[in-house]
Order: sequence, then structure tokens, then C-alpha cells
Amino acid sequence: MPHQAEASRYDAMHYRRCGKSGLQLPALSPGLWHNVGDGDNLAFAEAELAEIDRHAPKDAAINLWAISSRQ
Repeated sequence: MPHQAEASRYDAMHYRRCGKSGLQLPALSPGLWHNVGDGDNLAFAEAELAEIDRHAPKDAAINLWAISSRQ
């Protein structure tokens, strides 16, 4: 059976305004650029993402993953 997200999952997340852009970003956003953004070690990146997924509640309303690449 697939995971069924709670309808109120975004109610608990606190958001912050991003400068003058008008964007509202979640206060919690995992920064993965150093661990998974370089593309050099895919196995390590997959293990790191699995660890985050294991600890982050499914309904934590995390909707921003800060990643980048050196390419």
C-alpha cells in the first residue's frame, strides 16, 4: 500500500520569506550540495539520501532540497 500523506502536513512547517522575491521557503531544507551534488560518488549520494529519508518523517512537509552541481 502506498504512503498516504496527511492532509494537514503543511500546517506544522514554518516558512520564511526569501528576500524581496516573495518566495516563502520552509525553515527546514536539507542542504545536500557537498554530499550529493558533486556526482563523483553515486553510491555515497544514494546512502546519504536513504539516511535522510530514514530519519525525516514522511509528513514533515520538506519541499525544498538545496542541491547544486560543480558541472
